[in-house]
Amino acid sequence: MSTSFIEPGTRLARRYRLEERVHQSGGSSLWKATDEILARAVAVRTFEPDFPLIAKVVMAARSASRLTDPRLTQVFDADDSGELAYVVSEWVVGETLENMISTGGPMEPGRAATLLGEASEAIAAAHTSGLAHLRLTPRDLLWTTGNTVKILGLGVDAALTGTTVDSPALTDTQGLAQMLYLALTAYWPGTATCKLPAAPMNDGVPYAPHQLRAGVPQALDRITCRSLGISSQEPPLTSPAQLAEALSGVPRIPLPLFAGYPQGPPPSVAQRPAPPSSQRTRAMPMPAPAPLPAPPVRPQPTPSYDSGYGAGDSGYGAVSEIGPSGTGTGKIGKRPLIGVAAGLAALVIGIVGWQLAQGHDSQAKKVGPTVSVAPTTPKKSDVKLTVQSASGLDDPRPGHGDTSVGKGASAVFDGHPSTIWSSQSYSSADFGNYEKGLGVLLDMGKSVKVSRVKVVLAGRGGATLELRLGDGRTPGSLRIADKRTDASGTVELRNDKETAGQYVLLWFDTPAPAGFKAQIRDVTVYGQAS
Repeated sequence: MSTSFIEPGTRLARRYRLEERVHQSGGSSLWKATDEILARAVAVRTFEPDFPLIAKVVMAARSASRLTDPRLTQVFDADDSGELAYVVSEWVVGETLENMISTGGPMEPGRAATLLGEASEAIAAAHTSGLAHLRLTPRDLLWTTGNTVKILGLGVDAALTGTTVDSPALTDTQGLAQMLYLALTAYWPGTATCKLPAAPMNDGVPYAPHQLRAGVPQALDRITCRSLGISSQEPPLTSPAQLAEALSGVPRIPLPLFAGYPQGPPPSVAQRPAPPSSQRTRAMPMPAPAPLPAPPVRPQPTPSYDSGYGAGDSGYGAVSEIGPSGTGTGKIGKRPLIGVAAGLAALVIGIVGWQLAQGHDSQAKKVGPTVSVAPTTPKKSDVKLTVQSASGLDDPRPGHGDTSVGKGASAVFDGHPSTIWSSQSYSSADFGNYEKGLGVLLDMGKSVKVSRVKVVLAGRGGATLELRLGDGRTPGSLRIADKRTDASGTVELRNDKETAGQYVLLWFDTPAPAGFKAQIRDVTVYGQAS
């Protein structure tokens, strides 16, 4: 049976009803379909009978189905044993990085670090399982309507096109770095097709991001250059795990909630910076940042599908959609009117904090009154304490609980940025009325005096996090030493009284708003052995 003659309404495996062909190219068709058993939208790829790579694509899809990282498109089913081969995967709704930049201009550095930090961690997790993407483009990275990062087409895009490389780790690292470059500058340094302008070159090498856009922090500029081979002064970053670790140390700004699809005229192309002169061979002087323009607004988009195969592929097994769209036109920077004042205040604080941390833009010192920032360096007597073990801990409401809390707690002190401890997702900020709270209990092996605990949170942040200490193993038996609301990125919790105890509890009173889950990437405990 030829895919060219498959009609909407066709059922595969007696459960997947094909509804609308999204894209057809090269012997492969991508459909929006419905899983009638689970009553959910899915993406289904079908093939012409003589398509030569069917077996490789199905094998790649089955391998990808083993991955559990929620930032990677989930594959549900793959079969080539019948007359018609198919692969079924998650139907993803959101906006691609390519469209975010084309409609809104370059991102704030802190948000670019957040977006690509999440993507790097997800790809690093895939490499740990022996899988790679190999064809990363700005259409493969989405910010979904559920306010999560999603990467499309891992493994399967490469199988569809027969792509092989000698160094998968380096290929994916450069693909991620190219997207970081695009997010920072609005110029595309890659060779894959992209609707954004190509990055200007100096003897075949892209200019550094700070040469194209004033205000790019030194840390992000160095990370991007090291990953793309622009800089020869520092060792290169050659794996997604290395890139994820480097980005984990950069101050981040949480991405705003997906606010739907605004209306109005498209933004001016003047938001994009002008390229440097072709005669310039050294960095441009950095002018003072110009005032931020008003958020652009656009007309209601006409639904359109992104491609699903080969060049210009939006990713296998998932579709970026507005209504049924694959390219998306919602602007990531657009916020709901409710809470605008709070959002702007948070943005100002984030930008000033970024500038203070990086020391890259002296203009930050001229904004408002002089503020004395207390140093956060540890006391001379502080030492890094060794965590003996970790376990998940929750306080369930009657008849409920979260079994995922007890899994993978050791990830918080294993030293690998690609591993995280996570609760399940809930339906509301009160843990869906399932939990009173939850967290990770660290066993120090003996009584210690804790002075401070550095916590690196995963996800977009916004949770309420407490530090509790003592010799008990239940939340109520441990004393609250410090508490942070709206916690994100790297958080330092202090124990000013230096209470001694064997146990350190990191306790979430409320989860992060994005997905309503609690996530910790890394924990470091400082103090004195008693």
